[in-house]
Amino acid sequence: MTKAIVNRSYPDKKAIIAAKGDVTYTQLFRNIQQFALLFGNKGYAKVAIYAENSPAWIYAFYAALQNNCIAIPIDFLASAEDVAYIIDDIIMGFVGFLISLPFIGGIIFSAIGIGENTENTENMVKGIAGIIGSIIGLTVVVAILGWLYFALMESSKTQATLGKMALGLKVTDLEGNQISFARATGRYFGKIISGMIMYIGYILAGLTEKKQALHDIMASCLVVRKNEAVS
Repeated sequence: MTKAIVNRSYPDKKAIIAAKGDVTYTQLFRNIQQFALLFGNKGYAKVAIYAENSPAWIYAFYAALQNNCIAIPIDFLASAEDVAYIIDDIIMGFVGFLISLPFIGGIIFSAIGIGENTENTENMVKGIAGIIGSIIGLTVVVAILGWLYFALMESSKTQATLGKMALGLKVTDLEGNQISFARATGRYFGKIISGMIMYIGYILAGLTEKKQALHDIMASCLVVRKNEAVS
């Protein structure tokens, strides 16, 4: 879509019908360009869109694409903790990708070795072992990385991961105090149980009085607003 096409063909026709006022194609284009300038000046590679269904959501989405950014829509109805988890997942995904590169290189190197030594059983076995070892090594490193990220940050003075800090959340014990590394570790691995039972453990956060998921209950923890008093 170009400005020339918009203005010549249907400048005043409705592009978006919204409760707070309709938007013409000319207005749509102009607003997308304004958002695009904002994203372009910041040099973003990824843009998370956390907004209710509105014209602004459309402006942000197409502006992100125009700047060759990866648009990441986030459910507006998601809780603050859900959004924090999405942010943490994006961060961990990026870090995990960087860490995985040597292991991926090992897998490729081993696969090439197998292809070049199809008649040498010993070298083929070594190549297969190299691939399996790289996969196991990557799995272990990523698992340890996730555990240390959540456990260390939630037991630190900030009491929060980067995602929780962005949303103004922190993890406390039942009295509102900083939790230990051991308790943060228990909370982290408790998430496995919360997910194993068809994610019912997570659903409990919307049903319990103190908004505790199963892993919070198991570790005697709370997730609260940064300045919220625990009673």
